[in-house]
Amino acid sequence: MAFMPAIMAFASTYGTAISTVLSVGGAVASANAANKAAKANQEQLNAQAGQAEAASQHRAEQERRKADLMISRGLAVGAASGAGTSGISGMLEGIAAQGETAASGTLYEGTERAKGLRYQGAVGVSNAKQQGNASILGAVGGSLMKFAPSAAPTMLSGPGGLYSSAAGMPESQVF
Repeated sequence: MAFMPAIMAFASTYGTAISTVLSVGGAVASANAANKAAKANQEQLNAQAGQAEAASQHRAEQERRKADLMISRGLAVGAASGAGTSGISGMLEGIAAQGETAASGTLYEGTERAKGLRYQGAVGVSNAKQQGNASILGAVGGSLMKFAPSAAPTMLSGPGGLYSSAAGMPESQVF
């Protein structure tokens, strides 16, 4: 029975190690799932951005067509009255300018909406990466606290520590 304390210490150490591996593994799996969900959301937002641009292009064409119809009607009324187009040319130019301004404004609104949707998707992916990295580093830090409580703070945040080295990593290498 003298060997029982040694077996208990051995089991406790390996139990803590297994717990650490499971904790870090769970954090990695969670980070990967969050990243995958954020990328799927980004794809959906990119599709919505494309639809917003297409809809604004269609509305801009409608604005141009409406101005063209007004110009055509003005020409027809002027010709029918016998006045010709000399007296109404300024008005027709104004209608054309107003139609083009409305079309340009509609295109601008659609483009800005699309930019906002694309940006929202990119921010979501970036946030998922940052949160994933934080949860992984938190799991590693918590595990270090189990093994070496006095060394963990300097191993995490000190010079060359995990937090400082992850901050300097290129984005492609960080989850």
